[in-house]
Amino acid sequence: MHIVTVEEMRELEARAEREYGMTSAILMENAGKSAAELLAREARKRQPVSGQEFLLLIGPGNNGGDGLVMARYLEQWGGLVSLYRWKERRLTIHGEDACGQSATDARRCVLSPSICPRA
Repeated sequence: MHIVTVEEMRELEARAEREYGMTSAILMENAGKSAAELLAREARKRQPVSGQEFLLLIGPGNNGGDGLVMARYLEQWGGLVSLYRWKERRLTIHGEDACGQSATDARRCVLSPSICPRA
């Protein structure tokens, strides 16, 4: 395995788009789906993916995007996915923000913590 620097990865991604038409979104979709398939294969050794709990740690940038794609596939396959977005310090449990709002409204909770009801 060859490990590349951030700058080398940026150049590889730019080249993939320039020479092959593989946009960042396509690369992210492929990476996230492949990672989800690998995790699901390992998880199925214990029990079906459906109903299993998964916690994904989501960082910023493209790797975080890969993780969000991975989460989407695991949810489609019946997994119970929780996300911790460490940069935002936000936890989403099975599609609900930990402060009790739906994930789609959770941004308000992150931007204005005073409106976030605490248990």
